[in-house]
Amino acid sequence: MKNFTRPMKENNVSDKLMCGRCYDMVDILYLPDCNENPEELAGGPLGMYHCPDCGAMIIAGYPHPRICKICLDKKHPGFDKF
Repeated sequence: MKNFTRPMKENNVSDKLMCGRCYDMVDILYLPDCNENPEELAGGPLGMYHCPDCGAMIIAGYPHPRICKICLDKKHPGFDKF
């Protein structure tokens, strides 16, 4: 599984990345395992909508946003019932 990280700054402090589902700031983002392909909706009447698989807010015409590990595992306390 491919993940995304930011390079370390000179003082060894990394910039945080924002999860595309819960908007938490994290160090690593992952490709979601959703079936949705919002880039195929470019030019359609949709603007933004919720992914039917994970619930992330998606913009039609752009790739699905990367998400944090908690959201990938569907264990976020604010979004998932587990």
